[in-house]
Amino acid sequence: MSVEIATKRFILRELSANDVTSQYLGWLQDVDAKKYITAASHTSCLSDLKQYVCSRIGREDILFLGIFDKSTGLHIGNIKYEPVNSALGFAVMGILIGNITRDFKCKQLDIKNNQGHFFVKEHITDSSAAIEVFS
Repeated sequence: MSVEIATKRFILRELSANDVTSQYLGWLQDVDAKKYITAASHTSCLSDLKQYVCSRIGREDILFLGIFDKSTGLHIGNIKYEPVNSALGFAVMGILIGNITRDFKCKQLDIKNNQGHFFVKEHITDSSAAIEVFS
């Protein structure tokens, strides 16, 4: 099953091995990202990150979406639901915004508004943001 969600400014779609870039790896090498993003602690090179992304493709218990700027196609972050437990009706959601631009706050609100209402704790540095989401 292929998932693609279009908003006014973004395309959210399932990640693929082609989305693994040195820029994406750089997001995970940020000190704050290592604190809050589980994958950051065991993805030190592109091949590790590619393996991580590929291991989540097509799984029933994971939905791993890239966030792409609709006008430029730029990969700016990810939204991951892991685990997804359909039987119990819940999923754990995490958001990583790795490509922070000057209008980050607006982008952040746009993403949150399209996902629903959450309590959010932000961890923002000059180079990346990790957002813990609690429903």
